[in-house]
Amino acid sequence: AKDVVELPKIKVGYANGDLEITDVRIEPLAKEPRISMAKLDGKGMNFPGLMRDLDVTENTVCQWDLDRTLITDLKGTLAPLKLDAQMYTEASRFEIFDRAYHDSARKHMIGVRAPQVVRARIGVRPKAFEFYDVRGQFGHSRLLASVVSLGFNNQFKLGVSEGTKIELADIGPLVDIPIAGLAELDANMVGTFGDPVLEGHMKVKGFEFGGFPLGDIERANTRFRPLVLELSNVRGKKGSSHFDVSSAKLDFDSDATVLVDAEVASSDLDIRDFFAMWHFDEDPRFAPIKGRGAVQASVHFDFGGKSDKCGGGFLQVRGEGRFGEMELFEEHYDKGSASFDFRWLDRDASYLGFELDLPSFSLSKGGGVFLGALSMQRGGILRGHGVGTRVPLPAFQSMGSLADYVSGYASATAEVYGTVDQLSFDASVVLSGMHVGTSKLPASTLDVALRPVEKKKPVVVGRTRCGAPITAPFNRARWEQDEADGIFHVDGELFGGQVKLSDLQVTRQRSKTAKGSVTLQDLDVGAFAEISPTLALANAPKGRLSATIDIAELPLDRPRDARATVQLKGLDMSRGGAQVELVDAKPIVIKDQSVSAGHLALGLRSLGTAQAVFDLSGGVTQLGSDPKVDFRMELRPLDLSTLARALPSVDRAKGQVQGNLSIKGPLKQLSYSGGFQLTGGELALAGVGNTLSDVEFEISVDSDQIAVRRGSAKVGSGTVKITGDARLSGTELGKARFVITADDISLPLTSGVETTADALLIASWDPQAQGPGGEAALPRVTGDVTIQSFRYTRPVTMAVDISTLASRGKRTEFDAYDPVDDRVEFDITVKASRALTLSNNLIDAELVVGRQGLLLSGTNQRFGMRGSLKLKPGGRIRLRQSEFEIQQGSVRFDDLTRIAPRVDVTASTEYRRYSDAAAATSGSAEGSAGGSSAASATGGRWNITLHAYGDTEQLKIDLTSNPALSQDDIVLLLTIGLTRAELDQAQSASVGESVALEALGTLTGADQAVTKAVPVIDEF
Repeated sequence: AKDVVELPKIKVGYANGDLEITDVRIEPLAKEPRISMAKLDGKGMNFPGLMRDLDVTENTVCQWDLDRTLITDLKGTLAPLKLDAQMYTEASRFEIFDRAYHDSARKHMIGVRAPQVVRARIGVRPKAFEFYDVRGQFGHSRLLASVVSLGFNNQFKLGVSEGTKIELADIGPLVDIPIAGLAELDANMVGTFGDPVLEGHMKVKGFEFGGFPLGDIERANTRFRPLVLELSNVRGKKGSSHFDVSSAKLDFDSDATVLVDAEVASSDLDIRDFFAMWHFDEDPRFAPIKGRGAVQASVHFDFGGKSDKCGGGFLQVRGEGRFGEMELFEEHYDKGSASFDFRWLDRDASYLGFELDLPSFSLSKGGGVFLGALSMQRGGILRGHGVGTRVPLPAFQSMGSLADYVSGYASATAEVYGTVDQLSFDASVVLSGMHVGTSKLPASTLDVALRPVEKKKPVVVGRTRCGAPITAPFNRARWEQDEADGIFHVDGELFGGQVKLSDLQVTRQRSKTAKGSVTLQDLDVGAFAEISPTLALANAPKGRLSATIDIAELPLDRPRDARATVQLKGLDMSRGGAQVELVDAKPIVIKDQSVSAGHLALGLRSLGTAQAVFDLSGGVTQLGSDPKVDFRMELRPLDLSTLARALPSVDRAKGQVQGNLSIKGPLKQLSYSGGFQLTGGELALAGVGNTLSDVEFEISVDSDQIAVRRGSAKVGSGTVKITGDARLSGTELGKARFVITADDISLPLTSGVETTADALLIASWDPQAQGPGGEAALPRVTGDVTIQSFRYTRPVTMAVDISTLASRGKRTEFDAYDPVDDRVEFDITVKASRALTLSNNLIDAELVVGRQGLLLSGTNQRFGMRGSLKLKPGGRIRLRQSEFEIQQGSVRFDDLTRIAPRVDVTASTEYRRYSDAAAATSGSAEGSAGGSSAASATGGRWNITLHAYGDTEQLKIDLTSNPALSQDDIVLLLTIGLTRAELDQAQSASVGESVALEALGTLTGADQAVTKAVPVIDEF
């Protein structure tokens, strides 16, 4: 067309590559000259050539190979210059230097190794070559830019949009420092190509710098100006810890590759998170260090500068920390604080390249405090000192369960020296104010020294630039072998010299081993017995123990593998009146997972008695697996006559006891053999008429049972025998059953009561049985007691109270009952082969036990009786001058929870009075048929019936007569021979008054006689 230039295809060299342009159309003579192009296909171009050919700069700091560039649909005007097109680029080798790309002294700053794909819209304007809506993809990263402007006047503009995500590993390393993390940023950069300024916002997840995982940067303000990156208002998180960086500066424009300076603060820093930043969390040697607190520090990192003399970077952290609760090597502290200056001069030397100064630190524990200072120089050289004051012993976790029973305070001074791998220290420890339970113990003083042991040195795989050894990586397998790093040497005295330690050595390792000598000199055993809750609440033993313990080897976590010798030198213990003493002892040997005693003799005595000496020998083997017991105990012959001196209730005792017991087999299935015998026994109790004589008793023990082989004794003319056994399974008792047979036993109950009886009783117990409420069943006694003879002749004093005679009772009182205190239950039937005889000043009668007998049932706390007794007719009850003949009578028991007899007795008498009232007696003379109210009593005869009935707590007595009299008249008649009317008449005359008073005086106490008749029945 006219005034149109069309170029179907053009091939040119451009930007150090080749361009092929197709379908170019130019309208140069148009009012606004126009140009269009179908496609521009560029190959082998690069960014420096592009900047040169666009006349932007020949000294770009960016090297970027544009392997393929495809521009399509270009159109626009040449004047004014406005061209737009679409661009697609495949690129590689993107790298930014600290100076011009062609400068031989250039240094790498940042780059992208992965291939890149860039899509954008191109705009060519009078002042700049611009890219719009840029979308770059490389590796795992995505770059979004709203505009990239390359000004023809050396001006540069970049707008990074939200949604940009850069995997830092895709653009690393930063200089020589590896970086990682997923960054999200939005920023704007303006300025010249030589001095652009970038400002924006950034956050990074999983940020790593120089191989150190520093956590997440949750937010940060950024400002970059070649070649300095400044960060402010940084909020970060590592693990569960948060930290703030008020300012940070990364300077790439110094003699160092990079200089980093930052001010860091955290109000809640977990020490474990801090260790994780430097990979120390993976080292189990640092595992026992835990805590949280506030830290404020200044951080300086020099990579490649003057301070980085050894290469790898120089790191310095200075500041102070205040921590709440802390744990250091299995001990808990309430709080701690320290100022610190940490310097990592030789990174390749690991911890041997550290320097650490703690000019002051403090640790609080249970109200006490540790104060000190510590320094560590290169090579792991340590120097330090400290002092601890009044730290409560229960606050130490190493006390374990003893902390519940032991109190007191520890104070100490210590000097630390040596190296991290060859640690040494010397400490002096004082334990004061110690109490075990309620017992106070004297003070203790200890000297503790740690000395390193010679061990294989770490494998050196090279040397650092500064000549320090580079050791092989941490060998966890070797660490798990748990070789000893040193030996603790302990000397001193505990509890005022009761325990003496002589070079007791304990290895410094996780599974510690001890050896050395321990001497016990009159150790207060009673004080330490209070460590046992059972003994502390009960009557704790008292006594002293002396011994020498020579420890050849004692693994503290495997005491069964100990090798030691214990020589007992003295033992004197007492508890509850019993005393144990050491008679003789050979050394107790502990070795090969066994404990053996060649011979040990212990004496047991009660106050005032001779010793019962037990000879013990044997031991336990296979302590580490299935313990086996081989033990023998022998009781030397013991004369029982010494019991009489120790027991006030024993008048006389004699006989000899001896025996032996062997225990063998696995602990879970022990077998027993042996037995004990009492021969020639005799026992007389104070205040008891009968004596146990010819006592013979023999029990045997075997794997299945404890059996009474022989048990007999004479009681007066009678005999008692016992046989039976208890099942035995290991150390557990099973069912027990014993038969007790008594023949013709005379029971000396009390003066005036004589009885003889036979008995056949069975005592049984089943530990596995349960009661009605699911509780353990009680031992049980059942059987029969047969009374062969019973005679009651004790005199009884009686009185009668007219006001309470007809209705007598008393309030029943019950003690508090707690089933927990029940110890035995019984069901015993009491029978009698003949009538029971009552013969005293009150009664002559015979009681007959019912055919079924009397059932005595219950427990030791609550028991009752069921059954009946009958009084034979014809017996006599005497009330003063009157004698009643028993017509019928019975006593019934119906309550199995208490002894509650119900009485029903009827007796009668004939009362005669002659006309002379003063001579009124029972006789044969005839008198008036009724009472008289004349001034003097007239003669008469009355048939009087007494009826007592009811339970003993509400017993009623009815008195009737023929001829009929009131109950008051009957009582007065039986007591003083007068009725009420006769007594009133007699009192109206002086003569009668004196006679009545004389009669009453001679019968003093008679008015109480009838009332006391009931207790007589009760006693029957």
